[in-house]
Formats: sequence, C-alpha cells, structure tokens
Amino acid sequence: MVGEAVWNDQGQIEAAQGAVQDIDKHKAVQKEIESSREEWQLLAESVPMIVWTTNSLGRMSYVNQFAAGYMGSNARQLIQEGWWQYVHPDDKPNAKAIWKAALMTVQPFLAEFRVLCHDGTWRWHLARAVRVDASQGAQWYGTAMDIQDFKEAQETGSQLANRLVETMESVADAIFVLNHHWIFTYMNRQCETVLERKREELLSRCVWDEFPQARGSKFQLEYERCVKEHATVRFDAEYAPLKKHFEVSAYPHQGGVIVYFRDVTTQKRLTEQLQQAQRIDALGKLTGGVAHDFNNLLTVILGNAEILAEQFGASTQEQALTQMISSAAQRGAEMTQRLLTFARRQSLEPQVLELNTLVKEMTPLLRRSLGQQIWVETIYCDGLWPTLVDPGQLEMALLNLAINARDAMPSGGRLLIETSNTVLDEDYAAQHMDLQAGPYVMLAVSDTGQGISKENLARVFEPFFTTKEQGKGTGLGLPTVYGFVKQSRGHVAIYSEINQGTTVKIYLPRCLENDRYTPASAMHEVHHDGQGRLVLLVEDDAQVRQISRRQLETLGYAVIEAENSRQALHQLVCQPDIALLFTDVVMPGGMSGSELAHQARTLRPDLPVLFASGYTGHAMVHHGGLGAGALLLPKPYLRSQLAEKLVQAFKSAATSDLDSSLS
Repeated sequence: MVGEAVWNDQGQIEAAQGAVQDIDKHKAVQKEIESSREEWQLLAESVPMIVWTTNSLGRMSYVNQFAAGYMGSNARQLIQEGWWQYVHPDDKPNAKAIWKAALMTVQPFLAEFRVLCHDGTWRWHLARAVRVDASQGAQWYGTAMDIQDFKEAQETGSQLANRLVETMESVADAIFVLNHHWIFTYMNRQCETVLERKREELLSRCVWDEFPQARGSKFQLEYERCVKEHATVRFDAEYAPLKKHFEVSAYPHQGGVIVYFRDVTTQKRLTEQLQQAQRIDALGKLTGGVAHDFNNLLTVILGNAEILAEQFGASTQEQALTQMISSAAQRGAEMTQRLLTFARRQSLEPQVLELNTLVKEMTPLLRRSLGQQIWVETIYCDGLWPTLVDPGQLEMALLNLAINARDAMPSGGRLLIETSNTVLDEDYAAQHMDLQAGPYVMLAVSDTGQGISKENLARVFEPFFTTKEQGKGTGLGLPTVYGFVKQSRGHVAIYSEINQGTTVKIYLPRCLENDRYTPASAMHEVHHDGQGRLVLLVEDDAQVRQISRRQLETLGYAVIEAENSRQALHQLVCQPDIALLFTDVVMPGGMSGSELAHQARTLRPDLPVLFASGYTGHAMVHHGGLGAGALLLPKPYLRSQLAEKLVQAFKSAATSDLDSSLS
C-alpha cells in the first residue's frame, strides 16, 4: 500500500489519497528466488570444488566453505580480501589478464593456474565463470576444480608419447600409419628416406593417389587382407618406380594399418649374387671334374688315332678316318680347356704385363677376324699401370669379347677397346662378392650392337647359356672370361641397353712389385668446397642417385634430384639458381641425357654439364650421342674423381663465357 495526506490552504488535512496493489505474486517470486538461492548455495556447499560468485564489477560476494577449508582460511576473509593471494605468483598475471578481459567483454572466463593448498603445496586448478543477468543485477558464477592428478597423468602420457615417437623416429625400419580411408596419418624419418618423399607431401593424403603404381598391386591386396581379416600380414615385393625391393609387415590398427618395412634391395642383390656365385661354383666343380675325366678319354682317343695313322698308308681311306678322329678329339680338347678355364682349374702362367702393348699387338688380328663391316677403334691410357696376368689367356679373353661383339652387330658397327687406370673403392667392393677394393687396370670392350635384356644379363656368365641362335654359340665365351679373370683375382662388370650396345669391363689388379702404390685417398683427395652451389642431379637408379647426392653434399654442394629428363626440365624452369647439370646418359622415358643437356643449354646456354655412365667415355662419345668435348665420369667413380670433374665442368663453362665475351 502507498498513500499521502491532502492539505488545504490553512494547513489542515482535508483528505488522504493512495493506492493499494496486490503483491502476492511478487512475494511468491521473491520467495522462490530466495529458495532457489538457498538451494544453489546448498548445492555449492555440497560439491568438492571451489565455488564463488562476484558482482558485475568482479567484487566477490560468495565463496563456499570447501574453498575456505582448501586454502586454510574462512569464507568471510576470502570475500573481503579475495583469493588472488592464493594463486601462484607465476600464474597470477596471466589469470588476472584473462579475468579482466572477461569482465570487459562479458565472455566466459576460463583459465588454468596453481592454487596454494592448506598443506602448503601448489596444485593446478581449472577455473570457469559465466555472467548471469537477473532482475537483481548481473552476477558472475564460477568454479575452480583441482586438476593436479589429471595434469600429472597428462604429463606422464605426454612423456610416454614422446618416448614412443623418439623410438619410432630412431628405428632402422621405415614406419607409416594409414587410417580406414588409406590416408597417411604418420610416417617416421626413415620412411621419408626409403620412399624418397617428405612427410609434408604425404600426410593427410591417400597412399594410392601418391603411389598410383601400387594400386591393385601386392601391396594393396595384402593391406586390404590385413584390415579385412584383422590379422598381421608379412610379405616382400618390388616397387618398380623406386627400383627397390621391400620386406613388409602390416598390423591392423583402428580400421587401418600400421606398416613396418625395410629396403632389402642391396641384401637381395647380394643374395642373388651369392646364389649365382654358388651356382657357378657348383657348375665349375661339375664341369671341372667332367673336363678332367674327358681329357683322359681324349688322351686315349688321340693316342690310338696317332697309332692308326702310322699303320695305314697316306692314301688309304682308313688314314682319312683317323684324321677325322684326331680333328674331333682336338676340338674336344679345346672345349675341355674352356671348361677348365671356367672352373678356374687351368694352369696359369702370369707375367708382369703392359696391357697397352698386348692390345696393340692383337688389334691387326682382330680387324682381320671381325671383317670389314666392324670398325675397330682403340684408346690407350698414358701411364698405364702394369698388371700380373697370363698373356695367352688374356688374349683369348679379348678375342672372345670381340667375337661376341661382332655377333651382336650382324649389320656392322663399331668396336671400341679401351684401357685405363682405376680405383675400386670400398662402397663398390661391398656390392660385389669376392672383390677387394684397390687399384686396378681396366680393359673395356664396347660395341654398338643389339644389347642384352635385363633378364639375360643376370645369366651371361653361366656356362652353356647363350643368347645366340641355336647352333651359333657354345655358351662358353663369357663364362671362360669370367673364370679366367676371377682366377687372376680380378673383376668383370657388364653394362648393356637394348638397341644401345654392350660394354664389358675387365679389372685386373695393379702389379705393385716394382711400383709402390699410394692409396687413392692420399693420391687424389684434395680439399674441395662446392660453396653451396646448386647441382641438379638426374639419375633413374634410386641407389646411385642416393650415393651421388651424398657425395655431392660432402663436397659442399646443394642438391636437387630428378629421376628422368622430364622432371629435370621442370626443375630447370622452376630453379633459376641451378649452377650445374649432372646427368646420367642412358635413361628411360624417351629422352637421353645428351638430349636433356641440349634442351637445358637452350634454356641456359652457359649451364655447365657433367655426364655419368657405366659405359666408357669414348664409347659414349662414339655411340651415346655425346659431343667430342663432353665431360663424362665413368661409373663407378670415387668422390675425388667426381670433385675433379666438377671443377673441370665449372672451368670449362667459365672459359666458354670468356671466349664468348671476347668474340
């Protein structure tokens, strides 16, 4: 009720006026609010966490007894003084800044900080508060929950996760994880190395999109089986684009797979070499034994033929028959000698030999034997080291190689015989069975013939295996060369490309009897600094590309890679700071290294170019499409040899630039 008196002019009350309002509903609402507040406070007092309220300006109006007991204080003191004094000094500035920002923007308050407990320990809390606008005015309602145990568990989990990641990053196996959509979700450092791709290129991408040649292959079939059967699968398979053979273990994981794999290309190659060596050794023992027994039979046959020839007259029919027997036995003896050569059981008579002299003496014989349709060329190394070898057997080996080359060029062609000094290093020796690193004298025979397929190339040293038509080859030519060289503690390497030709390289140990040998590291190694210049490395063989990159980076160069000419041209357009092109000569894809160099020089006339090839330099000049002035580094090569060729390439380019400026 509200009322007032009505006064007259004499100051007397004449009447009273007022209003009466029914406030039953208001009283009911007020009572309900009070009841709700009491219930809220009852709830606030019952929960095991700090509960507090403030007015719209942030002044504290309520705090529960749990907070007072937790901090070792009382509710009245906390309301009067606030509880910032119980917040850790290192956390207080940030927490206050967040609270002030919440007051200004009316946004929810959320912060983590340490609170001083009654026992003197600091414990982490998560504080939340929201502003509620009511008829009595705005008010902030907040809580602070102890999260110390959660923080410690989180820290422990984080440490475990970090240790797991560190372990996965340090293992020798490559590891990647695919989810149920075949998306990369993780890959370790070794995986980047083996797949030759960066993590940022593959993570969140589909494996079949990034490696399309694997789609539908054994890789996809086995991964799908792993997921479908929820079972571990193990297999090995080759991935042709990388020219690598992988040993793979895949484990089911949350609808996807975890894949552990390793590159076993080198091990597989060495295993195959060991198996081939064991197979050849077994064949050698067999053929050696057969040849020995057969020689005994031939001795009897030839001896009796000789006796019969003496008994019959010179013009009798029997005399002709004995000559046929004797001739056939002689041919059989030659074959058994080849078998003994392959079996490494022949008697050698090694001599200190100057290889250039032997080749010069044999060249006229080779020209007569091969015919006019074969053009024979020779390149001799000045200062060629002496070697200890049986000259007669070496002549037979050279003749065998020349005849093989002639048969590979039915329409005629070029035969190049070349000598040189070389050093086979530890890396090269480790990739071949029974090969010692060190200095060698090399004899290379190259032709421009039909070439040998990859499948046949692995078997060319097996006895009686031949790629010639039936009746046109015994299959003992290259095996006898192989056996003779191995018996002479040497090494044979063969390089071939279909419709490009073949090069056979014979490495014979340098004779050190009268010539003290200085190790290559002392004789050739010089200080070299690439000064960070960028080299474009073009090589289709992933392993060769990897070791070449390592050598270049050791010499101080920066390196970008391309596995074919198309990629290389793209890099040349995108990378104007490329200082030198280092490319293989024979590459798949329709564009050779020489064609790539020509197009590169069209874009960059001053660009230095260095070629590399398994063929000899002169062979590539003659039938590899290289010009006479091209710089070529024969494989295998030492880092010091690479350094020297790089210096030559840069000097040659600089000289060309000077000549151009003066002309």
